[in-house]
Amino acid sequence: MSLRFDIRVGLGAVAICGTLNGCCSHDCKDDPPSKTTFFVTSDTHDNGDLGGLDGADKRCRDLAAAANIKGHTFSAYLSTSEVNAKDRIGKGPWKNARGDQIASDLQQLEGKSGDATLFVTESGDQINGAWEGSPLPSEHAIFTGSTSKGLKLSDETCNDWTSDKATENARFGFSDGIGPTGSTAGDFKSWNSAITKPCDSTSAAASAGRLYCFASDDSR
Repeated sequence: MSLRFDIRVGLGAVAICGTLNGCCSHDCKDDPPSKTTFFVTSDTHDNGDLGGLDGADKRCRDLAAAANIKGHTFSAYLSTSEVNAKDRIGKGPWKNARGDQIASDLQQLEGKSGDATLFVTESGDQINGAWEGSPLPSEHAIFTGSTSKGLKLSDETCNDWTSDKATENARFGFSDGIGPTGSTAGDFKSWNSAITKPCDSTSAAASAGRLYCFASDDSR
């Protein structure tokens, strides 16, 4: 621990400022917000019971903190029976951990296809998928419970992310925009609304129970 004293002379007065962090309180500024405002969770989950939206948001925020991503409040891109995913993530723009822009605003975000080089983790790592040269197993199916416009699909949210039952369904997007046998046809190219699978086992959906996390604040 270091203690620094600054002696300042002005208008005939001497000001002495002692600090523990190297600056006077009236000069100190918080660290600027991190440039990373989007990521795919690096951690995984076996089924659709995420502890609701609170549990999902906590995953995003804990991972952001562990990666030293500062100055933002992250929320999971998830719809429920009463909430649209697009209403949880702010207005943009969003950049990944590599510094690449995902989208400038919601309209551009809705029009994007999955891309393994863009939709990366908080550490900048690619998600295993159907892209050429990808490691196995494929884990590119990401929970969303949403349409391609980020709107709710009330019967495809694992009972608002509290169920691990095979009788409940979840909607997934493909982070690489590539479906089985390398297809990019139809919904397979969608980062947020590609397939629907039961909530009991994410591995059955070429998934690992990952989430999309967006900075939902306006501090850019």
